[in-house]
Order: sequence, then C-alpha cells, then structure tokens
Amino acid sequence: MESAPISVLGILVKPLQLLADSFRRYQESKKIKEQLFKALSDELNNFGFHFNEITELGERRLFPLLKDGAEQLSISQINEFAQSIADLYALCAKLLESFVKIVNGCYEVSLNDAFMEHLRKTSGFLYDFVINMKNMRESNDRIKIDSRLYRFIMLYQDEIFKGFKEDSLGKTAEEIKKYMDVARNKIKPAFNKRTIRRDTLKKLRKSLVKFIQASKKVKIDRTLLKDLKKCTPPKFLALMVLIDEFKVLESEQAQ
Repeated sequence: MESAPISVLGILVKPLQLLADSFRRYQESKKIKEQLFKALSDELNNFGFHFNEITELGERRLFPLLKDGAEQLSISQINEFAQSIADLYALCAKLLESFVKIVNGCYEVSLNDAFMEHLRKTSGFLYDFVINMKNMRESNDRIKIDSRLYRFIMLYQDEIFKGFKEDSLGKTAEEIKKYMDVARNKIKPAFNKRTIRRDTLKKLRKSLVKFIQASKKVKIDRTLLKDLKKCTPPKFLALMVLIDEFKVLESEQAQ
C-alpha cells in the first residue's frame, strides 16, 4: 500500500452523491434511511462542498489560465497560477480529511447491530456501502482502500451510474493533454523563485505540506488505480493530474 493519489477520491464522488440523494429521496417514507442520513449528513455534505470548491477553482481560475498559456503567460499570470495551485493543495487536503471522517462515521454507525440489521433488510446498497467504508478504516486517521471498493462499484454500477451523464464542464482527454503540455512546456520553465513572489511561494509550500500530511492518511493498492480512474469524473481527474504535476515541480524548486 502507498499514499493514495487524490484522484482516487474522485471515484467516490458519484457513489457519495448517490448515497446522499438516496437518503433525501427516501427519508419521508423510510425511517431507517432517514436515521442513516442524519448520522452521516455532516460528513457527506462537507465532502460534496469541498469537491465543488475544487471543480469551481479549476473552471474559474486554473483552466482559463492554461488556455491563455497556449499563447504566453505574463509574470502576473504565473503568480496567479501559483496562487491557484496553492489553493488547490489546501482544498484537496480538506477533501481528504472529509473522506476520512466519512469512513470513521460509517465505522461508528456499523457498531450498532440492530440498526445495521434493519438497514440490511431495507437497502442492500446502503448496507454494503457502510460496510465497505467501515472496512477501509485502520484507525481514526488511517484509511486503506483495496479491491473491495472496486468490487462494490462493479457490483452496484447500474445503480451508481444510473442516469449519469458526463458533466458538461468535464474535460476530454485531448483537452487535458493540451493543458498538461502548457503546464510542462510553458509554465514549468517560469515556475521558479525569480518569477513567483515570496509570499506566494510561502503559501504554496505551506499548502503543499498540508496536502502531503492529509494524503498520508489515505492508502491505496496501486494495482487498482487504472481500473478505478475509469470511474473518475473527467473535470476532477484533469485537476488531479495537474496537482500531481505541480507537486513534482514544487519539490524540484524546493531542492
């Protein structure tokens, strides 16, 4: 097991959204689902909130700069890009922390045998979801994702992805490649101590430390990455490829 790339959490966005929607949809007629929603609502809402913050940051700040970078970015734009990457690190750290809280919440819910038996009879999907989240927990701040998550997604894929359409904000593979080419070939050469303001560089490194610390709490079997990433929303995957790229760049600059 190794530290999980943040992109893996994108895989869980749709199941978690479905979980929250399922709670809301049935809470008037199914008391057991209402109780489960109340037990996990804060954790689910926080995860969704941070995910939306990340995608909005990409659409409003990062992707436009990368598009402009196809021509030539000014020093001011390079600094704006660095500020955005720093904010992205910080938001991704919050997303990871919120996921750890969901897993801990599911673990605590699973300790209530009578409730879990009622849930098992009411909804196999929700029951298996709670069990899979619970099984990821190693301790309060250590999560391990293994093949059981992939099997859960494959088992319930019709329910998880029913009615799902690729988000209009999603980036195609070709668009992602163009962005990465701009990042590597035009921004990377200018991404240095002489170009980036000292306060921005300090913020960037502080946010990176938070991101790395949060990442250490989530482990994953690397052999699953290829399969799991197929379920990741394109717009989220684009941002995570970008953050991995600039995590390397920042490491290089720190040397």
